[in-house]
Amino acid sequence: MKIGIFLDKFLNNQLPSFYIKDNESFYLKNDKLMENSFKVKEAWFSWTDWCQGIFINLSEFNSVPKFDLDIIFVCLEWHIDKIDEIRKAYPNALICAIIKELYFISSIEDRIKFFNKCDRILSMYKNINVSMNYSYKFNKNVDWLPCPIDVYTYEKLFSKQKKEDKIVIYLPKCTWRQGDAEKFGKFLSKKYNIDYIKLETSSMYDFLDLVSKYKYILNMDPEPQLGQQTIYNAIFKNMTIGGLNDANKILYPETSTNDVNILENIFCKSLNDINYFDIMVNKSYKSVIETYSYESVTNRFTNILKTSNEKPKIKTNIRPLILNTHVTIKTI
Repeated sequence: MKIGIFLDKFLNNQLPSFYIKDNESFYLKNDKLMENSFKVKEAWFSWTDWCQGIFINLSEFNSVPKFDLDIIFVCLEWHIDKIDEIRKAYPNALICAIIKELYFISSIEDRIKFFNKCDRILSMYKNINVSMNYSYKFNKNVDWLPCPIDVYTYEKLFSKQKKEDKIVIYLPKCTWRQGDAEKFGKFLSKKYNIDYIKLETSSMYDFLDLVSKYKYILNMDPEPQLGQQTIYNAIFKNMTIGGLNDANKILYPETSTNDVNILENIFCKSLNDINYFDIMVNKSYKSVIETYSYESVTNRFTNILKTSNEKPKIKTNIRPLILNTHVTIKTI
């Protein structure tokens, strides 16, 4: 099954078009091996790694490029008219709209038009109403398909056997998403005599390498975003405290709140009872595999295709979706 990921525009983290071949990532423009192949493991770009496919940054092209593809995951947030070009270029492909951002879009009306011109609507969010109460205007249902994460590679690269009893105060770059994390983290640190740390690194790789060393990650993000960092915390068996992200509700339901009284009680219990801490993080680790691992997402997507009311417009003799669970990282 040959799959493409098409995106119209980035607000940040720009990445040129690339493809995956034999578990290696190459730039599309010159077939050269990517210098930072870890980048394709990060959320959103990981879709291409998951399906061993091709990622197309549409902003690089004057017209939609043509490849031999059976399925296309399309994320159009600003240039909705591109869907007509994609449909014309790929009349026999199954085109799946995918929701990456909740509100960084041109307009809700544009989003509805885009959805209705695709064969499927897929959302990475399980507990969040991505329709913004406009589902009655959709001509098809929205299926939940979690963002695929290469759980075992992240675990191999970053997980630590022994962790330090420290609180990492996680402060997103967007200040309005920080909530009261710094204030509450300093309160816990002083009351329970446990050190806290605020991490600032320019590299995702370095950041994850540091975060995985510590037991507690305090995140009081009030917004219903995906929760990429929370997914990584579960892989590393850290305890996430606070935050209303979608992944928090899935992986850490007990601490998916910004109620400081509830969070303090759970934090205190985990400090005094190591068995309680272990039960919590092991449950989250099991859940992250069952929800976000490549195998899990593959199974869920296969079931979506089987159970959908609309018959998939793909051939029945195409090769199975390749699972990419063990990847060699050439350059960090």
